[in-house]
Amino acid sequence: MNLWQKIGKLLFTALCCGVLFTTACGGNPEKQDIIALGKAFKELGYEGKDQEYKQKLQAAKNDDEVKQVIEEFVPIFEKTPQEIRKLHMKSEEGKKLQKDIADGFDKMVSVIRKMLTIDANDADAVFQLNKEAMDAQMQLQQAQQRLFTLAGKHGLKMEK
Repeated sequence: MNLWQKIGKLLFTALCCGVLFTTACGGNPEKQDIIALGKAFKELGYEGKDQEYKQKLQAAKNDDEVKQVIEEFVPIFEKTPQEIRKLHMKSEEGKKLQKDIADGFDKMVSVIRKMLTIDANDADAVFQLNKEAMDAQMQLQQAQQRLFTLAGKHGLKMEK
């Protein structure tokens, strides 16, 4: 897997993290926190972006076109950490998820920005960025799994 494919995979993970949960808002603080996170991702413009991104990547004919697709989507991710941190979480689990999601997006944006400017022939730099990308991706995937588990616990329906 080349550098651009790895970046593409990392961005797809982030887009999939922007999943929406729908239900009537109840009095449970954890449930309210999950709904607030889902609403924030919707307002940030994540709805349907995973499929759009995937289609554009598949249509890219070379690394330069892949890079253009990635650069098109980076602005969405750059504003995500601040918007997630602005939310007022009511539960301890909501606060932990908020921090992990925001930190994961911060890491991801940092890695992507570095990858967009890296010399692909610098094996040491590419190796280090691959490691950072895997760490960011793992953090986002773990937060996403916790979010899904918590949503299921509260009977929230997941939409893509």
